[in-house]
Amino acid sequence: MSMIRYVRTWVALGGILCVALTSGCGDETTAPAAQLSIQLTPSNGGDQQTGTVGATLPQPLRVLVQRGSAAAPGVSVSWSAIQGSLSANSTTTDASGIASVLWTLGTLPGGQTTDARLPAQPGSPDTLALQVGFTALAIPGPASQLRFSVPPSNTFAGRPLLPAVQLSALDQFGNAATAFVGNVTLTLGANASGGSLSGRTTIPAVAGVATFADLSIDQAGNGYTLVVSASGLTGAASNPFNIGAF
Repeated sequence: MSMIRYVRTWVALGGILCVALTSGCGDETTAPAAQLSIQLTPSNGGDQQTGTVGATLPQPLRVLVQRGSAAAPGVSVSWSAIQGSLSANSTTTDASGIASVLWTLGTLPGGQTTDARLPAQPGSPDTLALQVGFTALAIPGPASQLRFSVPPSNTFAGRPLLPAVQLSALDQFGNAATAFVGNVTLTLGANASGGSLSGRTTIPAVAGVATFADLSIDQAGNGYTLVVSASGLTGAASNPFNIGAF
Protein backbone atom coordinates (compact mmCIF):
# COMPACT_ATOMS: atom_id res chain seq x y z
CA MET A 1 0.00 0.00 0.00
CA SER A 2 1.37 3.41 -0.91
CA MET A 3 1.89 6.04 1.74
CA ILE A 4 -0.76 8.31 0.14
CA ARG A 5 -3.46 5.60 0.26
CA TYR A 6 -2.55 4.78 3.91
CA VAL A 7 -3.03 8.40 5.02
CA ARG A 8 -6.33 8.77 3.14
CA THR A 9 -7.72 5.60 4.74
CA TRP A 10 -7.08 6.79 8.32
CA VAL A 11 -8.50 10.24 7.63
CA ALA A 12 -11.73 8.63 6.38
CA LEU A 13 -11.98 6.32 9.42
CA GLY A 14 -11.46 9.26 11.76
CA GLY A 15 -14.34 11.16 10.19
CA ILE A 16 -16.67 8.17 10.54
CA LEU A 17 -15.82 7.73 14.24
CA CYS A 18 -16.34 11.43 14.90
CA VAL A 19 -19.85 11.33 13.41
CA ALA A 20 -20.74 8.08 15.24
CA LEU A 21 -19.67 9.28 18.69
CA THR A 22 -21.19 12.79 18.55
CA SER A 23 -23.49 14.77 16.34
CA GLY A 24 -20.40 16.78 15.44
CA CYS A 25 -16.87 16.71 16.80
CA GLY A 26 -16.43 19.26 19.55
CA ASP A 27 -20.18 19.46 20.61
CA GLU A 28 -20.87 19.47 24.42
CA THR A 29 -24.07 18.35 26.34
CA THR A 30 -25.13 20.18 29.57
CA ALA A 31 -27.21 18.15 32.11
CA PRO A 32 -30.44 19.86 33.28
CA ALA A 33 -30.44 21.31 36.79
CA ALA A 34 -31.99 19.04 39.44
CA GLN A 35 -35.51 20.07 40.51
CA LEU A 36 -36.70 20.69 44.06
CA SER A 37 -39.04 18.22 45.76
CA ILE A 38 -40.89 18.26 49.09
CA GLN A 39 -42.08 15.45 51.35
CA LEU A 40 -42.90 14.71 54.99
CA THR A 41 -39.76 14.09 57.00
CA PRO A 42 -39.10 10.34 57.19
CA SER A 43 -39.72 10.42 60.95
CA ASN A 44 -41.57 12.77 63.32
CA GLY A 45 -43.29 14.59 60.49
CA GLY A 46 -46.26 15.60 62.66
CA ASP A 47 -48.94 14.14 60.39
CA GLN A 48 -52.13 12.48 61.73
CA GLN A 49 -51.96 13.84 65.29
CA THR A 50 -54.95 14.04 67.64
CA GLY A 51 -55.49 17.10 69.81
CA THR A 52 -58.08 19.20 71.62
CA VAL A 53 -59.96 21.89 69.70
CA GLY A 54 -58.23 25.25 69.95
CA ALA A 55 -55.00 23.71 71.30
CA THR A 56 -51.51 23.64 69.76
CA LEU A 57 -50.46 20.17 68.67
CA PRO A 58 -47.49 18.86 70.68
CA GLN A 59 -45.43 17.81 67.65
CA PRO A 60 -44.31 20.34 64.99
CA LEU A 61 -45.17 19.79 61.34
CA ARG A 62 -41.92 19.02 59.48
CA VAL A 63 -41.08 18.71 55.78
CA LEU A 64 -37.90 17.72 53.94
CA VAL A 65 -36.92 19.65 50.81
CA GLN A 66 -34.41 18.10 48.40
CA ARG A 67 -32.73 19.16 45.17
CA GLY A 68 -32.42 15.91 43.34
CA SER A 69 -31.40 13.48 46.07
CA ALA A 70 -29.54 16.02 48.24
CA ALA A 71 -30.90 18.16 51.10
CA ALA A 72 -31.76 21.70 49.97
CA PRO A 73 -30.99 24.32 52.66
CA GLY A 74 -32.19 27.92 52.44
CA VAL A 75 -35.39 27.18 50.52
CA SER A 76 -38.57 29.09 51.40
CA VAL A 77 -41.57 26.88 52.23
CA SER A 78 -45.10 28.35 52.34
CA TRP A 79 -47.63 27.01 54.86
CA SER A 80 -51.42 27.28 54.80
CA ALA A 81 -53.90 26.06 57.42
CA ILE A 82 -57.35 25.12 56.14
CA GLN A 83 -58.54 24.98 59.78
CA GLY A 84 -56.83 26.58 62.75
CA SER A 85 -53.64 28.65 62.54
CA LEU A 86 -49.87 28.17 62.15
CA SER A 87 -46.92 29.71 63.94
CA ALA A 88 -45.65 31.09 60.60
CA ASN A 89 -46.88 31.42 57.03
CA SER A 90 -43.39 30.89 55.60
CA THR A 91 -40.25 29.19 56.93
CA THR A 92 -36.81 28.43 55.47
CA THR A 93 -35.19 25.01 55.36
CA ASP A 94 -32.22 24.43 57.64
CA ALA A 95 -28.88 22.80 56.79
CA SER A 96 -30.63 19.42 56.66
CA GLY A 97 -33.31 20.68 54.24
CA ILE A 98 -36.02 20.64 56.95
CA ALA A 99 -38.64 23.33 57.61
CA SER A 100 -41.21 23.23 60.41
CA VAL A 101 -44.13 25.08 62.04
CA LEU A 102 -46.49 24.61 64.99
CA TRP A 103 -50.21 24.02 64.30
CA THR A 104 -52.99 25.31 66.55
CA LEU A 105 -56.21 23.48 65.75
CA GLY A 106 -59.48 25.20 64.90
CA THR A 107 -62.42 25.26 67.30
CA LEU A 108 -64.64 22.68 65.55
CA PRO A 109 -64.16 18.96 66.25
CA GLY A 110 -63.38 16.54 63.44
CA GLY A 111 -60.77 16.22 60.73
CA GLN A 112 -58.60 19.26 60.00
CA THR A 113 -55.99 19.87 57.29
CA THR A 114 -53.04 22.09 56.41
CA ASP A 115 -50.36 22.01 53.72
CA ALA A 116 -46.80 23.06 52.88
CA ARG A 117 -45.71 24.01 49.38
CA LEU A 118 -42.82 25.15 47.23
CA PRO A 119 -43.07 27.92 44.63
CA ALA A 120 -43.37 26.96 40.97
CA GLN A 121 -39.91 26.21 39.59
CA PRO A 122 -38.66 28.01 36.43
CA GLY A 123 -37.94 25.57 33.68
CA SER A 124 -39.99 22.78 35.20
CA PRO A 125 -42.58 21.17 32.90
CA ASP A 126 -45.02 21.21 35.83
CA THR A 127 -46.32 24.73 36.45
CA LEU A 128 -48.11 23.82 39.70
CA ALA A 129 -46.42 24.39 43.05
CA LEU A 130 -45.21 21.24 44.75
CA GLN A 131 -46.99 20.59 48.03
CA VAL A 132 -47.56 18.07 50.82
CA GLY A 133 -50.55 17.85 53.17
CA PHE A 134 -51.07 17.16 56.87
CA THR A 135 -54.21 15.97 58.69
CA ALA A 136 -55.21 16.03 62.36
CA LEU A 137 -58.21 14.94 64.41
CA ALA A 138 -59.65 17.59 66.73
CA ILE A 139 -61.63 16.34 69.71
CA PRO A 140 -63.92 18.41 71.99
CA GLY A 141 -62.39 20.02 75.04
CA PRO A 142 -63.42 19.38 78.64
CA ALA A 143 -66.92 20.40 79.71
CA SER A 144 -67.13 24.01 80.86
CA GLN A 145 -70.84 24.91 80.67
CA LEU A 146 -74.38 23.50 80.58
CA ARG A 147 -77.15 24.30 78.14
CA PHE A 148 -80.82 23.31 77.83
CA SER A 149 -80.95 21.16 74.70
CA VAL A 150 -84.65 20.38 75.40
CA PRO A 151 -86.15 23.19 77.53
CA PRO A 152 -89.23 22.82 79.76
CA SER A 153 -92.61 23.25 78.04
CA ASN A 154 -95.99 24.44 79.29
CA THR A 155 -98.05 21.77 81.03
CA PHE A 156 -100.60 21.32 83.86
CA ALA A 157 -100.03 21.18 87.61
CA GLY A 158 -98.90 17.76 88.75
CA ARG A 159 -98.37 16.51 85.19
CA PRO A 160 -94.91 15.56 83.80
CA LEU A 161 -92.94 18.16 81.89
CA LEU A 162 -93.00 16.73 78.36
CA PRO A 163 -90.96 16.31 76.32
CA ALA A 164 -88.42 15.37 78.98
CA VAL A 165 -86.12 18.24 79.96
CA GLN A 166 -82.62 17.63 78.64
CA LEU A 167 -79.29 19.29 79.43
CA SER A 168 -76.05 19.09 77.45
CA ALA A 169 -72.49 19.72 78.61
CA LEU A 170 -70.42 21.89 76.25
CA ASP A 171 -66.75 22.81 76.00
CA GLN A 172 -65.56 26.43 75.92
CA PHE A 173 -66.30 26.69 72.19
CA GLY A 174 -69.83 25.29 72.43
CA ASN A 175 -69.01 21.78 71.20
CA ALA A 176 -70.73 18.80 72.82
CA ALA A 177 -68.46 17.60 75.64
CA THR A 178 -69.29 13.92 75.34
CA ALA A 179 -66.71 12.87 77.92
CA PHE A 180 -68.65 14.56 80.75
CA VAL A 181 -70.38 12.09 83.10
CA GLY A 182 -70.79 14.20 86.25
CA ASN A 183 -73.98 14.82 88.22
CA VAL A 184 -76.38 17.48 86.94
CA THR A 185 -78.97 19.14 89.22
CA LEU A 186 -82.16 21.03 88.37
CA THR A 187 -83.94 23.41 90.74
CA LEU A 188 -86.76 25.95 90.43
CA GLY A 189 -85.60 29.46 89.62
CA ALA A 190 -88.42 31.96 89.13
CA ASN A 191 -91.32 30.71 91.27
CA ALA A 192 -93.92 33.40 91.89
CA SER A 193 -96.64 30.84 92.59
CA GLY A 194 -94.78 28.93 95.30
CA GLY A 195 -94.77 25.64 93.45
CA SER A 196 -92.62 22.63 94.30
CA LEU A 197 -90.53 20.66 91.81
CA SER A 198 -91.00 16.89 92.05
CA GLY A 199 -89.20 13.98 90.43
CA ARG A 200 -85.56 13.00 90.19
CA THR A 201 -83.75 16.32 90.14
CA THR A 202 -80.11 15.12 90.23
CA ILE A 203 -78.87 12.58 87.70
CA PRO A 204 -75.49 11.67 86.13
CA ALA A 205 -74.86 12.71 82.56
CA VAL A 206 -74.37 10.01 79.95
CA ALA A 207 -71.95 11.00 77.17
CA GLY A 208 -72.42 14.63 78.19
CA VAL A 209 -76.25 14.57 78.23
CA ALA A 210 -78.62 14.53 81.27
CA THR A 211 -82.29 13.73 80.62
CA PHE A 212 -84.91 14.42 83.34
CA ALA A 213 -87.89 12.23 82.48
CA ASP A 214 -90.23 12.61 85.50
CA LEU A 215 -90.28 16.27 86.53
CA SER A 216 -93.52 17.98 87.57
CA ILE A 217 -94.66 21.12 89.41
CA ASP A 218 -97.61 21.00 91.80
CA GLN A 219 -98.92 24.60 91.58
CA ALA A 220 -100.40 26.43 88.59
CA GLY A 221 -98.64 29.65 87.69
CA ASN A 222 -96.91 31.64 84.96
CA GLY A 223 -93.23 32.45 84.45
CA TYR A 224 -91.61 29.46 86.10
CA THR A 225 -87.94 28.80 85.22
CA LEU A 226 -85.56 25.92 85.90
CA VAL A 227 -81.92 26.41 86.85
CA VAL A 228 -79.25 23.79 86.12
CA SER A 229 -75.93 23.33 87.92
CA ALA A 230 -73.01 20.90 88.02
CA SER A 231 -69.72 21.01 89.91
CA GLY A 232 -67.08 23.01 88.05
CA LEU A 233 -69.39 24.02 85.17
CA THR A 234 -71.18 27.25 84.37
CA GLY A 235 -74.93 26.75 84.92
CA ALA A 236 -77.90 28.09 82.98
CA ALA A 237 -81.53 29.12 83.46
CA SER A 238 -84.39 28.07 81.19
CA ASN A 239 -86.76 30.35 79.39
CA PRO A 240 -90.01 31.01 81.34
CA PHE A 241 -92.82 28.46 81.03
CA ASN A 242 -96.35 28.17 82.43
CA ILE A 243 -98.15 25.59 84.54
CA GLY A 244 -101.93 25.52 84.05
CA ALA A 245 -104.62 24.46 86.52
CA PHE A 246 -105.71 20.87 86.02
